[in-house]
Amino acid sequence: IPPVDIGAEVSGDAEKKITYTRKVPGGYYFRFAAFSWNIEDKNDYDIEDISFVSKCQDLKPRSPLYITLYSKMLPEDSVTIDVADLSKNYTTFLGESGLSRTSEIDDLSQGRFWHIVGSDQYFQWRGIIKWKLTNSKQIKDLLLPYSNEKKNRVLNFLTHVVLASSFKYSVDDRPKF
Repeated sequence: IPPVDIGAEVSGDAEKKITYTRKVPGGYYFRFAAFSWNIEDKNDYDIEDISFVSKCQDLKPRSPLYITLYSKMLPEDSVTIDVADLSKNYTTFLGESGLSRTSEIDDLSQGRFWHIVGSDQYFQWRGIIKWKLTNSKQIKDLLLPYSNEKKNRVLNFLTHVVLASSFKYSVDDRPKF
């Protein structure tokens, strides 16, 4: 399959227009979603993109590869999380027992790459994702000018964006309180 030119454009008013265009080889599945945030405490919220990339087989997503947060607030306009590296970080710190990858095509097509069962796994994954973001150059550079309180708020928000969009939560598996 020849390369495909994928462009996603996000715009607010004329001064905030931002465009992402990448040339990608065939055989990949892209899922784009949007999130909004107000890092500068202004009256308006910036709309940003998050993408999920999977390798395809028979035109269907089969193996998750990357999660990318796109934002004009980031020094390099995006931060990419390698799915294999994140899974490896989880098993390095917490072992294999809590790692549950999803392989269902419907989940993968929605950008849901893992399955969380119970609050323990939720908090474990939250810690791993926050650690991963904290240790990325783009996030470190983004946080430089902010106070510790705002740094923590931004990290918690970006961690939540990844958790809310990349994980399958089963109603049947919720902990009973």
